[in-house]
Amino acid sequence: MSKDMLGSLTRASVGVPKKYLELGATLLNLLGTTNLNNTLWYQHLTAVTKAGLPSRPQPLGPTEMVHVDRFHPLKYPDFADPKWLKNLFFLKLEASGPDMYTLDEIEEWVHPDQLGEGKASGHAIYNELRRVGLQRKCLSLADLLSIKRLGPMRFNEYFSGKQLCAWKSVVPDTQGLHHVPYLSYRDNELRLSWISIDRNWSAEDVAPYFR
Repeated sequence: MSKDMLGSLTRASVGVPKKYLELGATLLNLLGTTNLNNTLWYQHLTAVTKAGLPSRPQPLGPTEMVHVDRFHPLKYPDFADPKWLKNLFFLKLEASGPDMYTLDEIEEWVHPDQLGEGKASGHAIYNELRRVGLQRKCLSLADLLSIKRLGPMRFNEYFSGKQLCAWKSVVPDTQGLHHVPYLSYRDNELRLSWISIDRNWSAEDVAPYFR
């Protein structure tokens, strides 16, 4: 490799996140191996980069349907207030929503204060979702469980780097503090957890809802 080429690669890598550099190195290693299809891959990748990357990649395979049983009893965390779990309004809210859909039908909402490098309090997000009537369209705990069953590859295809917060399923504990379930990919694992809404939320903490 010439010094000019090495210098170009070095300059291009400045400021690039490590995970993207590792992906680039893997791609270079693959293209450098003896393979009769390397020329075809070179032509394909050249065409893609000239056209520019789309805002969202095409699905890796056939679109899978998400199936949700909204009447199956769910297990809530031990800290949840048992009185709230029997609240008629909460039960009706949890049972609402489509029983079958694709991930393409899910939109992402963030509070205006979350845009850019900003952050918004969980209470501001929760109150705004209820004020504009969007909470009833949000995902629930049952949705997160069903999406989790699709596996990490499908999740990262649509929501890489994001936390899906199910604001329809906010529950208070016995002390009156509110918590929301969220689904995220961390440490090579797709995890469903609960978190207090007392914290501040960035643009990666999205409120997914149905169109």
